[in-house]
Amino acid sequence: MKNITNYLALGAIALGLSGAAHAVPTMKISDGITTLTIADGSGSDSNPGAGLVTWIGTIGVWNINVNTGVTKPAFGDAENPYMDLNFVNGSSSSGGTLTIWFSETDFTKNGTAFAAIGGTTAGMVSYETYYDSANALFGNSGALTNQGFGPGAFSGTATGGPVMDPNVYSLTQKITITHGQQGVSSGDAELTVPDSGSTIALLGAALATLGLISRRRKVA
Repeated sequence: MKNITNYLALGAIALGLSGAAHAVPTMKISDGITTLTIADGSGSDSNPGAGLVTWIGTIGVWNINVNTGVTKPAFGDAENPYMDLNFVNGSSSSGGTLTIWFSETDFTKNGTAFAAIGGTTAGMVSYETYYDSANALFGNSGALTNQGFGPGAFSGTATGGPVMDPNVYSLTQKITITHGQQGVSSGDAELTVPDSGSTIALLGAALATLGLISRRRKVA
């Protein structure tokens, strides 16, 4: 009985260590002076759903109406990597730069990454994606895609990689918004590692998202 108890205790310790090693989806927001970190389920996360991270508020000259990251287990899983990062009515009272990161760990599928983004901006928007073989949150050891856009409505898709890792890896999205003066930017960005032949369907979803964003902006 004593040996069984010892084995159970060791098993519980091992499970605890395994749980501790798994990071939760996390968002970072920075205006170049202040950096906020919002982990899924933390007090600063406005969305109670697992895999859904939402922040609403003001940082420096920036006011964000809604900023949400979406990933597993809400959408996708380790074998079907999916990440979405959207920013709605990111307004600045003067010129400045806002950077938003969204990251999650423990993906396993290998393949070619597909990134799509669409929206409107009063300035400049760049969209970068990374994977990290060390499986670290916000790790950027492997650059996947890099897109840049000027003022007005924008949309774009890109493929990158391949992601080739025999173990687990992390994915990170990074959006940088730069305004030269007071203005508003909104957008939605996706990152997947799709099955062969899935890029057309993903492109359709990205264009549909762009249309939704445009309608939101007209209503506002």
